[in-house]
Amino acid sequence: MCKLFAITGLKSSRAERKAFALLKAATPDLTRTDKHGFGYAQVGSTGVLNGERCLDPKEAWQSRKISYSIPSRLERYLHHLPRYNAFGQTEEKNVRTVALMAHARYATCEITLRNVHPFHSESLAFMHNGVVVGPNLDMSGSDDCDSMGIFNAYLKYAVHQEPEMISEALADIYGYYACMVLGSPALTDEASPPFFDIWRTEGAELTATWVVGLGLVWCTSESIVRSAAGELGYRCGETWEIQPYFLYRFNAATAEIVSISPFDPPKPEPKTTTSQQTYLWPPRRFRAPTEIFDYEIIDELSEGEITAAAPL
Repeated sequence: MCKLFAITGLKSSRAERKAFALLKAATPDLTRTDKHGFGYAQVGSTGVLNGERCLDPKEAWQSRKISYSIPSRLERYLHHLPRYNAFGQTEEKNVRTVALMAHARYATCEITLRNVHPFHSESLAFMHNGVVVGPNLDMSGSDDCDSMGIFNAYLKYAVHQEPEMISEALADIYGYYACMVLGSPALTDEASPPFFDIWRTEGAELTATWVVGLGLVWCTSESIVRSAAGELGYRCGETWEIQPYFLYRFNAATAEIVSISPFDPPKPEPKTTTSQQTYLWPPRRFRAPTEIFDYEIIDELSEGEITAAAPL
């Protein structure tokens, strides 16, 4: 299982510093078992999105000012094995981050930098936890990573422009998954704020813990957030697990909810054998959610009647 982490609605430089401090403090626990790659994406107050990815999580948050020189006669005989890359546009130093997300990878396919999340395309960054299959799963842009199949479907159906298309995008994708997308308004309307999409199915954990001074901190594991917050002396409030089978779109700059779009649960994909018919999904066992938003709250949120919880 991979690990996801995100914070949105950073309204001050102090909140920005606290958010990065919390992420850095959480990184050892995020990557303790999920050690096949680490990456993050951030979007600034001007809407520009960028991030970094590294193959070895131990190299996260290190300075990249390393110089080297390879003899020209030898260079043609060496095959480069990339361990790090940065993507997007570099923000000016005086522009603060308003939202960030991070991913720690547990590999279910080849361990390469191309398979390290976030995946990105123009002004979008995407992260996924889970395992999926599908008859038309397009994994181009990766080294046969199933996660890329969800991202390519998201792009194909332009979910960044029309969130309600999520149902069409996921129609032929089977499995369990929790996903996050951080997007710049450059792809929609430059006058619009950056956005944050989040959705999950049963079998993929995703929690939201209230941290004083930051608001909701999204993470695969509640304990990771609370442990990192305790280390830094941050106070935590309640924790929730969101209702599955809805795509929640947030204003990434304010953390206000913009829309809620339902999608259908994954259908079983039959796999016929000579003796019996088996299914790739659903898995035999998964932990049922312990605490979730109920449908009444979902309805109220969609009507804009609920505001963020007050700090403790």
